[in-house]
Amino acid sequence: MAVNRLPGRSGRPDLTRRILLDAHEWAMRLVCDVLGMDHDDFGPCLAIGVIVEDRLVAGVVYHDFRTECGDCSLTVASRSPRWATRGTIAYLLQYPFIELDCRRVSSMVRGDNERALTFNRRLGFVEEGRRREFYADGVDAVVFGMMRTEWAAGPYRWN
Repeated sequence: MAVNRLPGRSGRPDLTRRILLDAHEWAMRLVCDVLGMDHDDFGPCLAIGVIVEDRLVAGVVYHDFRTECGDCSLTVASRSPRWATRGTIAYLLQYPFIELDCRRVSSMVRGDNERALTFNRRLGFVEEGRRREFYADGVDAVVFGMMRTEWAAGPYRWN
C-alpha cells in the first residue's frame, strides 16, 4: 500500500491507507464490475483505488490519453458514497494535472444519472456537450471537461 502524502507540503490530508496507487488491477476490476464494462473498453489506462475500513470501495480510471494535447479522461465508480472525502477528491483530481501533467481532464456521464451529473458539476467540471443516444438504451452521454486553470482556482485542490 502506497503512502500518498507528498513530503514537505503542509496542509495536505494524510491519505495513508486510503489511496491505492499500486493496485491498478483491483481498482480496474471494481470500476468494470460497477459500470458493467470490460477492461478492454478503456484501452491504455491507469487506475487508482480508494480504501475505506480496509475495503476497496471506489476506483478511478484515467484513460484516453492524448499526450500531445495534454488531455485524458477519467471514469469514477464506487460501491459506497463514503469514499468521497474532501481530501480524497482533492488527490484524485490533482493526480492528472500534477502527476500526469494534463492540461485538461474530460468525463462522460449518463444523462439520466442525476447524482453523477450533480457530483461532476460540484467538483467544478463544465458541461461541454452531449453525445445523443450514446448508450445502447438510447440515453445521452453528457460530456464534461475541466481545465488545469479551473482546477487550480477551484475548491478541490491542495492549498
